[in-house]
Amino acid sequence: MKISKIYPKEWMAVHPYKQTTSDDLYYTDIANQVYQVCKQTGFSEIGMSDEQVRSISVRMTAYFEDVISGLNIWHSFITDYKQHFGKYLPFYATDIDYYDDEVNTQDIRFLLWHFTQQYFGRQHEAFVNPDNPLLQMVAVEISKIFDAHWEYAPENAMFKALFSSTTRYQTIEDYDNVLFWMHYNSYLMVNSEEEVVNLFSDYAKNTSDQEESYDKYVELRYAMAHYGRTPFMAHTTPWWMSRVFPEDHPDYPLFKACADRYDASEDKASKIDPDSAKALYDKFMALSGGNLFVYVSSKEELEDILSNKLGLKDFSMEEEKKLFKEKCAISALPDSGIQIISTGIDCIKDSKNPFYNEQAAQSGAVLFFTHTLCQYDILEKMQEQGMLIDAHLNSNVGPERGKAIIQDDWQFIASYFQRLRKGD
Repeated sequence: MKISKIYPKEWMAVHPYKQTTSDDLYYTDIANQVYQVCKQTGFSEIGMSDEQVRSISVRMTAYFEDVISGLNIWHSFITDYKQHFGKYLPFYATDIDYYDDEVNTQDIRFLLWHFTQQYFGRQHEAFVNPDNPLLQMVAVEISKIFDAHWEYAPENAMFKALFSSTTRYQTIEDYDNVLFWMHYNSYLMVNSEEEVVNLFSDYAKNTSDQEESYDKYVELRYAMAHYGRTPFMAHTTPWWMSRVFPEDHPDYPLFKACADRYDASEDKASKIDPDSAKALYDKFMALSGGNLFVYVSSKEELEDILSNKLGLKDFSMEEEKKLFKEKCAISALPDSGIQIISTGIDCIKDSKNPFYNEQAAQSGAVLFFTHTLCQYDILEKMQEQGMLIDAHLNSNVGPERGKAIIQDDWQFIASYFQRLRKGD
């Protein structure tokens, strides 16, 4: 039997406490209004389950509760985004009729995109178009609901207490309790638990020891909460917590220390010796004539360049075979050595690229932003040189808008889909 109503239990699933208050009942009623709008506008008919649509309705209402209560969860994201990119949101204009301390239709539209991407897009391995007219239509209707409640909705006192200076986090256990809630249960984080399950399932295939399996699951869950990067700017949850909690909180030094520790790029230690990397980079620049890429079309040519011209004598043939797919592009960075790209070569618009194919680039260049085909720093250089200018989405607004969605916000897209950021 289909559930046609959202109950307090579902609302409480995105909250850090268990006891339902009158405030929670008020917001549960709003969540039901949002749910009815989603169903009436056909939002539930685009391929998502009723459970997913109910979850989106709860999470959208939790955003409203966040703004009303001044919890600083959403505000931390938009202010950090503006600090980096000069605007409050990707995809949608915030230069007029936008207030960072109020509910905005642009926020609702973006969050509908985010939740739909995390459910429908993830399930179908698709990039949900931010210009999907259904998202705009539903956002307008949800805005009307929130506007009607703006003057009357209560601040959630119990929720606000989580961030109050009177609530202390003096031990790591205290810290971890709120961290685990924020990473696995807060309204912005949708698939965090699923990510752990997927990682664990790969491990479980190779062991039959149940006790060892349980320990591994606990270990993975701990690691992902502390070190796993979120879709929001590829920062860790500890980093976001250091933004959400006020700096005048007496335990803020603990939040800041954990943020600095856990948000550090985990691949720094794996990079090669700086002097060796720089020497290799100089060799590559001399070989490429200062170009970003050297393109190769055979395994023999790849072996000659790597082993003979660049002096990588210990580069194994097995690794070459794994990397090579008919054609590839070699690049180098001064701090991390040689990089080989073996997918999407025909999408790179480069006068030196003999494999460039405009038709392939029109359909495939976007994959450089949504899939990890190269390091972020190389992606950045490709963007600077216009090598991925063909990347776009099909927008009903027009081709220029479809291109702008990718080109204007590619840093966010790379951080959202690949969990990559500058320095990776």
